[in-house]
Amino acid sequence: MLTAIIVAAGSSKRVGFDKLFSKIGDRSVLEHALAAFEEAESVSKIIVVCRDQKLIQDAINSAGFRKVRAVVRGGKRRQDSVQLGLKELTDNSAFVAVHDALWRRPLRTR
Repeated sequence: MLTAIIVAAGSSKRVGFDKLFSKIGDRSVLEHALAAFEEAESVSKIIVVCRDQKLIQDAINSAGFRKVRAVVRGGKRRQDSVQLGLKELTDNSAFVAVHDALWRRPLRTR
């Protein structure tokens, strides 16, 4: 089984606005990333690593994403956040995809 880890714990300081919740069309950048993994048949679970768990969990709940299994607080650096996401893996995760939900790196599953 493939588990996707979305590392979204950055502060967006360089951009000057919260890029995760910036809209592209009718969805936020984060929702586009979540939707791509949600729609991918090969992905069984999604772990989101973020800076504000409640805000992210509310967005996940309102959009109805079903594959999200964990929302965890990120670390100081990206590599720390990836490590925290990896700690949430279960024994049946044979493969892991790490994606950072950046608008510069669109994800297409088909």
